[in-house]
Amino acid sequence: MKKRGPIISSCGLGLLLISFLLAQSALLGTNPSMSGQIFVPDVFEGLFEYTTEETQIFAGESNTFSFSTTKEDVPLLWGLQITNFQDGDMVSIEITNIFGDNFGKYQQDEPIAFEMLTTPKTDIYNFVVTNNAERPLSVIMMFSEDPQNSQAMTNPDSPFMKTVIPLAVSGILVIAGILSLGIGIILSLVDWKRGSKSKYI
Repeated sequence: MKKRGPIISSCGLGLLLISFLLAQSALLGTNPSMSGQIFVPDVFEGLFEYTTEETQIFAGESNTFSFSTTKEDVPLLWGLQITNFQDGDMVSIEITNIFGDNFGKYQQDEPIAFEMLTTPKTDIYNFVVTNNAERPLSVIMMFSEDPQNSQAMTNPDSPFMKTVIPLAVSGILVIAGILSLGIGIILSLVDWKRGSKSKYI
């Protein structure tokens, strides 16, 4: 009986194992205990210029987070993580400046979300986060001005790149491992079927 199917399947399982170990190693660098909540700012260390403290917002109430920009017409990357997220939780985020100009309103019903805002001028931007859930939510906000030109993105030795590159490689290995495992199973079934038929010839 041909062994190509089991061999390819074994290679696929090996790739999946390597990807798991690689991802675990990258995450251990940001969360050595690997216990409790994983915070996005820790995983993407160095990407964000400013990260707020974990803040609790009661149901139906709002909290304002502010960020001052220093450049004009550059993208502002902002993100929000609900650290105690459960299905059905939702917050809304309204962006204004000190003059009351409105720069959009967003709804978030997932634990983590990122958006990009082009800042027309140097200003203080307020992010009013409203808890639309029926229970208190804990949130963290993250801000990065002109992230494409930041040290985190351009320096290959930055903590961000040292975390993201292994995770990206791990993702590629997961895809390759799943494909190899699937191909191996299919070939094993084909070879087994051919072998069964040959016994009756």
